[in-house]
Amino acid sequence: MSKMHLKQKLLGALALAALVSATESGAQQTQQNLNVTVTVPPICTIDQSTDLVLTFDLTGLDDPVAAPATFDNQADIVWRCSTGTAIDISATPGGSGDYAQRLMDDGGTGTLPYNLWTDGSYSVVWGDPLVDVATDYISGVGAGMGTTVNSPVFGRIDLADVENVAPGVYSDDVTVDITF
Repeated sequence: MSKMHLKQKLLGALALAALVSATESGAQQTQQNLNVTVTVPPICTIDQSTDLVLTFDLTGLDDPVAAPATFDNQADIVWRCSTGTAIDISATPGGSGDYAQRLMDDGGTGTLPYNLWTDGSYSVVWGDPLVDVATDYISGVGAGMGTTVNSPVFGRIDLADVENVAPGVYSDDVTVDITF
């Protein structure tokens, strides 16, 4: 037998042995793709580290000539939402039940009219247009849960209303909701 012929027989025998060995062990293989998914829901929160407070400074009230016609102030609603999540921030009318004229009270019989606005020009009352079409939301878009967004709300009290109430501490509770 030639060397070449011997090599071919040896290689053939090795291949046959490998095939018999693999078949006898029962090793087989099949493939399937694993589809990995996650659904990330929109998430929003109002920053609860501090209370939402809007306090009016009545400086100048004691000088009728120099007193402003209105006492204005603003507070920021601090919130976070998932990136790109569109939101509407609504407010209840407070204790008066009337968006057109909210009322603070002194815990007794005294009340002091005021209102909340969506803008610094005091042209749109802040509320819930689904409840009162004369009001509007404060709207925004989330920048990610790691990024806070400050949305201002503007408050106003008329001088004439302040001049006609008894001295005391007046307050109202307004519920703030974020819809997303």
